[in-house]
Order: sequence, then C-alpha cells, then structure tokens
Amino acid sequence: MSALEFFVPGTPVGQPRPRARVVNIPGQRPRAQVYDARGKSQTFRQRLMVVVSENYDGPPLDGALEVHILAFFPRPKSMVWRRRPMPRTPKHTKPDLDNVVKAVEDALEGVLWTNDAQIARLVAEKVWLAGEGERPGVRIQVAPLGVVS
Repeated sequence: MSALEFFVPGTPVGQPRPRARVVNIPGQRPRAQVYDARGKSQTFRQRLMVVVSENYDGPPLDGALEVHILAFFPRPKSMVWRRRPMPRTPKHTKPDLDNVVKAVEDALEGVLWTNDAQIARLVAEKVWLAGEGERPGVRIQVAPLGVVS
C-alpha cells in the first residue's frame, strides 16, 4: 500500500484535558465526576472523521504506521505583512501540538487505523500560514512502517 494523504480544512483544535468536579446529591456522600469539556474540539474531530471517511473507503489499516501531521493556523493580524513575502512560520502558542495530535489520533481511530497505538513513528508540526492562497487545516499523511528484520 502506498501512502495516504488527506487535507481537512478548518482551524485545528486541541483535544481538551478531562475535567473533574464534585457532585453533591442530597442524602448521599459527595463524589467526583469526570467529564470532557469538548465544544470546538468535538466539531473538529467530526470534520476529521467525515473528510477521511469520504476519501478512504477501505477497512482500518493494520500493523505499524508512520503518520505525518501538519497543522496550519491562520496568521493573527499583527503578523500580516503587506510589503514583503510571508513565509510559513512555526507556531509557538496554544493549542499545544500534542493536544492537536491527540485529537487527530482519537478521531481517526476505527476509521483510518484500528487503534492509535499502531502509530510507531510520528512527525508533527504546527505553523502559521504563509499568506493568501493558503487555508487553515490539517494535512495528514499515513503509510505502513517498513519493519527491518
């Protein structure tokens, strides 16, 4: 199998951390409740699943995988230049890169791969867009990882 490549448009969103709160029910002891604070991340994950499902109709991949994730973010107005070219620039602000990667891994589990534990090699990067003509989104490349015996 050759490498698969997908582009999912839209601003990337990181997977939120689980949250906890204390629940007081009259007549019972207080207990902890853990929940996911998902808002925008749920929409981003659904968009990932839809785009990949529309462009890949095979069964989930098996075996060790190599995954490359490149997250493109729109430039803030303070970084827009009018008189000189704007190259892609590494993004060093939130969301954390590992949270964006986790959102991609979790969203595509069962769609593109059986389990995200199959990812044996991962290359990930987040950048500000170069300028006009580029759009925010995530480019995902997946290929089987050759095992040296």
